[in-house]
Amino acid sequence: MSAPPESIFRREAFGQRGVENLISKLKIKLINRFAMLRMVWKANPRELCSEILDWFHQHFEKIWLQMLG
Repeated sequence: MSAPPESIFRREAFGQRGVENLISKLKIKLINRFAMLRMVWKANPRELCSEILDWFHQHFEKIWLQMLG
């Protein structure tokens, strides 16, 4: 959760299920800029919620394991 938002576009992020789902949904919805995302969220505030939670879940798992280690 402490990862910067732009980290999803790093090469090592590709191949992670959460990142793939989020990018796929952005492409399907033709969301390619912030203004479009704002319009989508105005129409449906829960749009992309599950994809973003899935991505954050992966980061939380890594952080949790580090805390336990």
